[in-house]
Amino acid sequence: MELRSDQIKKDLLDQIKKQIEEGTLDGTKECCVFRFGEDSGAKSYERGLVKTAQSLGIKLRTHHYDQMTDQILEDFARENKDDQVGGILLLEPIFKEVEDQLKRDLD
Repeated sequence: MELRSDQIKKDLLDQIKKQIEEGTLDGTKECCVFRFGEDSGAKSYERGLVKTAQSLGIKLRTHHYDQMTDQILEDFARENKDDQVGGILLLEPIFKEVEDQLKRDLD
């Protein structure tokens, strides 16, 4: 038996599109992506997310930070409180200060 990841991906995307069209999956919520630094793997993954979101008609907000600033935590808190946001994805590697603060907030 041969498994083809491109076919699996296509089947999954078709299923998601159908669920959005039928209303069984809420496609109105936005997703947020936070990327830290210039890691080539994270940049590539983000490009794939943007392409996939566009193909599904899902809005995707992206945030990029080259260095640690208070703005990161402010942006995260704002997005986390926004009712239009259905999910937040933090791409690794994550700045240690951000990771530490988010862990403290969860405790």
